[in-house]
Amino acid sequence: MQFIVKTLSILLLILVLVQMVGTVSAATVNTPVIEDASISSSAPDTNYGDLDSVQTVYNSATTRLAFFKFNITDYPATTTLYLYQTETTADISTLSGYFASSDWSESNITWNSGRPSTETELTNRNFYQTTPGAGKWMAINLTDHISEPGTYTVFFRMNYGYNVRFNSTEAPANLPYVSITTHEDGWFLDEIYVNNTHASASDENNGTVDFPFETITGAITRASPVNNSIINIYGDYSESINFGREYKNLTVIGYDSSASSATHAMTFEGAKNITIQNMNISTNSTTSAQYALYFAENSGSYINIVNCDLNAIYGAPVYFAEDSFASFISFDRSIAISDAGYPGYGMVFSNSGSHASDIIIKNGAVEALYSGDQWQEGIIVGSGTGDRFLIENMIIRSGKSGLALGTTNAASDSIFSGLAIYASLDGTRYGSGMQIQSGDNNTFKDSDIYYAKYTGVKPNRPTNTTIHNITLHSYPPYQAYTHNAVEIKGNDMHFYDLKVFGYNDTLPYTGGTGPSYHVFYGAGAEQESHILVEDCYSNDTIDRWIGVGGHQENVIFRNMTGVNHDGQGIYIVSFSMGEDYKTSDKLVFDNISLENALGGSADYNVVLLSLGSSRDALSPTDYANISRENITFIDTNFTGTNTRHWWMVDDGAPAPRMFYGDIYAFNPSHTTTAFTVQEPSRFEGVLHFGYYPNIKVVNPSGQAVEGATVSFVSNATNPETGDTIYAHNIDYGGVEKAYTDTINSSLTLSDGELPNRYENATGAVALTSQMRYYTSSPQTEYVEWNVTATYGNESNSTIITPDMLRYSPDSSDIQSDEVVLILDVEGTDGDDDTGSGGLVAIVGAFILAAGYFWNRRRW
Repeated sequence: MQFIVKTLSILLLILVLVQMVGTVSAATVNTPVIEDASISSSAPDTNYGDLDSVQTVYNSATTRLAFFKFNITDYPATTTLYLYQTETTADISTLSGYFASSDWSESNITWNSGRPSTETELTNRNFYQTTPGAGKWMAINLTDHISEPGTYTVFFRMNYGYNVRFNSTEAPANLPYVSITTHEDGWFLDEIYVNNTHASASDENNGTVDFPFETITGAITRASPVNNSIINIYGDYSESINFGREYKNLTVIGYDSSASSATHAMTFEGAKNITIQNMNISTNSTTSAQYALYFAENSGSYINIVNCDLNAIYGAPVYFAEDSFASFISFDRSIAISDAGYPGYGMVFSNSGSHASDIIIKNGAVEALYSGDQWQEGIIVGSGTGDRFLIENMIIRSGKSGLALGTTNAASDSIFSGLAIYASLDGTRYGSGMQIQSGDNNTFKDSDIYYAKYTGVKPNRPTNTTIHNITLHSYPPYQAYTHNAVEIKGNDMHFYDLKVFGYNDTLPYTGGTGPSYHVFYGAGAEQESHILVEDCYSNDTIDRWIGVGGHQENVIFRNMTGVNHDGQGIYIVSFSMGEDYKTSDKLVFDNISLENALGGSADYNVVLLSLGSSRDALSPTDYANISRENITFIDTNFTGTNTRHWWMVDDGAPAPRMFYGDIYAFNPSHTTTAFTVQEPSRFEGVLHFGYYPNIKVVNPSGQAVEGATVSFVSNATNPETGDTIYAHNIDYGGVEKAYTDTINSSLTLSDGELPNRYENATGAVALTSQMRYYTSSPQTEYVEWNVTATYGNESNSTIITPDMLRYSPDSSDIQSDEVVLILDVEGTDGDDDTGSGGLVAIVGAFILAAGYFWNRRRW
């Protein structure tokens, strides 16, 4: 009978074991501290590592810190540090504890040197004494901070006025040690099931299909930190889930399942290598800001959110907190939606410095359509964010701005690509499609903006940034912008392949206010420079096509085409917002074509308004610090109904002068019409019109003279400055446009002809033909040039008059006669100072006069 009873007992025990996590009780393992030492501020270069005690004290005379280093060799369930007190003057509540890196040694650590490289204060600490007082053990619970094997360092400091001394590893007895309890055998599971609808569901189960866990929290506590556990979730759960530093190598897969909470649905606090897949995650708070996914301080790394629906009512679906330091976080094929009835964003990286880096957001959608007066941005990459963001192939719908980068130190070394942005969809908020307020070395590309009540693309102060292949679409009954389509701001910027399609159902436009302000606009409160804008196109736009100025310099617009623009063409303002009164200098407009310009009687193709909004504040003292401006137009072409083709200096409040500089226009489509200055007494500028000479150098046989030099000399002077007018070069090729530092008095012709600007050759030349300026009335001065060709001892000269300066690559245009200079040289083999070959030279270039040349720049 006893045998039968014993056998039945064993069988019952086996049955119980099948349904339990493990059968072996947790073990307790004690490990000695391996190194310890004190350091002292009053003896900063003294090492105390060989003493038999370690002390911490804090008073007016000194501060001493006590360091302890130890090893953990298993995954602990609990961790406690034991220190034996030999002297104390206070309760243990006066002790502060810190974690530190373990890159130190007790034999060389001092206050000034050898200290750990990182030091972080312990939170959620639990210090206690078995019995208070000297001669007793102090126990310090570190369970919340240690979850895996490794070498750890903690150190302590007493509060002001107190002292405590512990035995060190050199003491004869009662040495410091660490005690851990390990998990039961079978505690960690590799494949886990959670199903709260199952009849047998319980967090006391072992997580099988037949005996699943009842909660997600219950399941993740049992996941293996080593073997990449998979948690399969069925059903809907109302719980707040916290992935702390003890959680790693974990994949959570939902099967028509959801997790919701009145607070943060999922919080990450130190987790590593976590994947959340196929889940509907939401926070349902209607009274305070809560988040579906909350990346807390020191939130973790390598966290992947895949194919999830993320929802928030009041708050945001995704929020990265201040000092999150999250890294290698990805969102793939996920949708983040903020309820339109409550304040909320889509995705937020805190404006207080999240320090998040290596972030991927792709192949999904974000929506934040609250119609109130706050919290409407789609994705915010705030100030103090880290680097290396990749946001691509996303649909962003927002009540205000679609994508917004913070005002200072937002993401750098990042790519934003393939975005479809619908901003300002509440119809009242002045949002932008892309608001780029800072950042360095970023690229914004291959995207579409369908509506933004304020500005389509709005960079403010980024640096080294490229913006290209972005299209602003017509979105009836609105345009893709109602203020500026594209703002040209920042330093060391490159814009190209931008397209703007307006929505003009009110043509013709006759000036005044309208639903837009500029198509391409550059004017900033800070000095901004080295900006290249090229290969851009617009159609059906109104008001000002290109606006530039206000503290900008070294800015190039080239290969720009506008069709059906109703309003002013190019609008240049030298000052803006009254800040520092810096001029707009060295502006270039190259190959600009405005086709079918539809302006009314108030519109010019080119407008120059020097003083801008700050003209009332300017004083003679301010003007004393203004350098002479240089603004250049090369191959500008305007067609349409605008009758005022060129320059206007508008009137304004009284000031010493309204424009102070030189304007150069080479090969313009209009030269003789509408040079208007409404305030001539305050206009100190000169308009230089010039063209390309058609020159070649040949020998008597008509063969081009290779290696001949050509020089240009004029006796004309700048009527405002008195400086001699010189011929200048432009190098033109690729994205480089460089200006010579010195006067180019002679130019060597490699093949006997002037370089052809239209073939992007270097060294092309253009010559001023006339200068226009004002005294008491409009004045025009025509310029003649003496051109000399030289080869060896042979030279030949001729005079080029203004009527001889006309060349266009279009043979149907008016052409000047070819200027041929003959040098009496013989032979074509190159042995006796002769040249051979020859084609008709085509010269296309831009001359900077007034002795002011532009430095060579690379863009």
